[in-house]
Amino acid sequence: MESILGHLEDKVNSILRHEDRHVQREVENAFAHAKTESEEHARQEQKEKAPVLAVTSLGPGEVEKLFHLQISQSTNHWDLTPNERRLTPQHLRNALADYGFALSGGSENEAKMRRHIEAVMFTTLAALGESDSGNARDSIALSRLIHFELGRDMKLPWIKAGRKCIVSGRTDYSLWHGDAGHIEANMLVVEAKKRGESGTSQALSYMAMLHHARRKAGRNDTSVYGIATDSYHWAFLYLDIHSEYTVFRYDWDHGYAVEIILTLVKVMRHASRLAASSESRRGSLEEMAGVEY
Repeated sequence: MESILGHLEDKVNSILRHEDRHVQREVENAFAHAKTESEEHARQEQKEKAPVLAVTSLGPGEVEKLFHLQISQSTNHWDLTPNERRLTPQHLRNALADYGFALSGGSENEAKMRRHIEAVMFTTLAALGESDSGNARDSIALSRLIHFELGRDMKLPWIKAGRKCIVSGRTDYSLWHGDAGHIEANMLVVEAKKRGESGTSQALSYMAMLHHARRKAGRNDTSVYGIATDSYHWAFLYLDIHSEYTVFRYDWDHGYAVEIILTLVKVMRHASRLAASSESRRGSLEEMAGVEY
């Protein structure tokens, strides 16, 4: 199809060579648009033919093998510096205590776990800007740079055992940054459906998809964060630029609530630095790497 359009364009341009330049530009623009539509149509046809590989079907070993990842035994990345260990703002402690009281008692279910997770994440994000400067306006400015979204579908063309497929899934929560129309994620949260389930395989899959897309799109920072939690047990994951990942765990009920919050702040600060950089204003990952949100 593309070659036919190319031959047709050459023939029309030869006819219009001595015509008005404005008319020739209009024709060139029309052909350029037609080529773009043709290429997009071809990509969609190819995707429709490829089998879908669900993220939820992948186990830990399968994720590593599929995306060529290696686990690192080092946990140095998760060490909190003295500056990062500054006391959590009192109003944030109070808000989380209020949420904890409101959610205590009664039966445990997925909806209740989600409310606890949302309370921790959203309240921490809202307090981040203010905790750094003491100015509530900075918190509002930060929220314009990075924000959480609930329920995002994600698809990525991939090769498994020499055959094309589409890795597909739906993130429960994701932290996004960038300009409108060019937003991208660098931290994802996947909560376990029941207490005791890990969710790390799903989180690592989404992280690997984004890591590949950011690398293919030529991003300077291709590292990605992930979190898997049932609201009590928190597993923080970090995938670095060399495709090595680490996992660090905290238990909310064992006195590590502050460390969980401070680690969330660490990740969110990383996102805010990316959001402020010029790379977020380049072409989107969908345009440059084929990942779909």
